[in-house]
Amino acid sequence: MESAFLVITKQKIRVIWMKFVIFEQAEKEWIMDPTSQIKKNLISRIQNSNNINFLKALQTIIDSSEEDLIQLTQEQQSSIENGRNQIRNGDFIENDKLISELKEWLAKK
Repeated sequence: MESAFLVITKQKIRVIWMKFVIFEQAEKEWIMDPTSQIKKNLISRIQNSNNINFLKALQTIIDSSEEDLIQLTQEQQSSIENGRNQIRNGDFIENDKLISELKEWLAKK
């Protein structure tokens, strides 16, 4: 009777241990930050994919994201800031209005 008690106890311990491991894993996934969740999901999808076009497209995206960003000259940066200031100050013309004015101007020529 004592050995049967030990077997049951070992089984219960094993079940409790398995539940703890499963709970611990679920808790880790639950508190995982969104970036880690996305990475894990992408890795899984890539590993399970046999679609060569999909994999090539991902490769292209990854390769292009690793390229250095374009460095603007000081003159280019100043020009962009000047344009932003003009927009903030209302010193611009709507595209539709510009096209209309250009058509009128060309009709006069």
